[in-house]
Amino acid sequence: MQIASNFVQNTNKSFLPFLFVFLILALADAVLSYTAPVFLSSKIDNTSLVGIVLASSSIVGFTFDIFAGAYLKTKTYKFFLVSTALIAILYPLSLLFSANLFFMYLLAMAFWGIYFELRAFSVFNYIKYSIPKKSYDYAWGFFEVAFAVAYLSGPIIASYLLQQNLNNPLKFSLIMFAIGLILSLVLFKNKKKIHQRFIEQFDRNSLKTEFRVWRILSGKIWIVWLMWFFIWCIDASIWTAGVLLSEKLKLVHFQAEFLIPIYIMPKLFLGILLTKLNGKFEKKRLAFVSCILSGSIFVIMGYLNNINLILLSIFMASLLLTTAII
Repeated sequence: MQIASNFVQNTNKSFLPFLFVFLILALADAVLSYTAPVFLSSKIDNTSLVGIVLASSSIVGFTFDIFAGAYLKTKTYKFFLVSTALIAILYPLSLLFSANLFFMYLLAMAFWGIYFELRAFSVFNYIKYSIPKKSYDYAWGFFEVAFAVAYLSGPIIASYLLQQNLNNPLKFSLIMFAIGLILSLVLFKNKKKIHQRFIEQFDRNSLKTEFRVWRILSGKIWIVWLMWFFIWCIDASIWTAGVLLSEKLKLVHFQAEFLIPIYIMPKLFLGILLTKLNGKFEKKRLAFVSCILSGSIFVIMGYLNNINLILLSIFMASLLLTTAII
């Protein structure tokens, strides 16, 4: 605790304001992440089609990553933060004014995919250019805690608002994104673009360099990518099928409301614990074993009928999955 306090006191003065804005944007996103499957399933009768619509956000985000890597390397964290809030506002707006048009659902998911990546860019950019290299671990730790707090609170807020009206979580997120935009414009000074000599040279006229790097990396770390693929599949399942399951079960069992928060809970404390145990275990082996065990528990959970056992299984599986990620 003393180390964390010293870090905050001695680091860049913009750190706490940036962390606060990040928390606001993350909380709004957490509410939307819980609401989106419920909202879409109420508008689209085909469950498979709901899944395709939700998955389209990842496809857009992946595509955006490729082009962003080529053209946004000299932008500052303020640019990314303001852009995040601006595009994020369009997400709940698209759903609120969708008028049951399928195209509007896809447009909303596109905005989601883009602003989610921009938010990640803003954090990476801020830490790289505003935090001393020796303090990277502490900075990431604060962001991980803020992320966990937001995604622990968001589902509870969304679940409560959904009981009143299907549009209320969208309006809440819209207000939070607007607050985040205003704070991003007011709290942070405009900075010059990052000079080209501080970044990797990149041929803007071609994306061949980007794909060449991917090809080289895939030949060396394909097994790690495969593990991450399974991790994200599990995480996506929790934030889609898990949300719908929670909404269905809470009609009978009030404890089901805490299904998603229990899934997020290990992220609050496990990072610090694993840091203290660093060096006692081989990281790659621990990650793979944890991932396999987590997946096994999720499979077993599908055969459980007791709500308390389901919640316990979610917590244990999340512990292992978070261990694999960290």
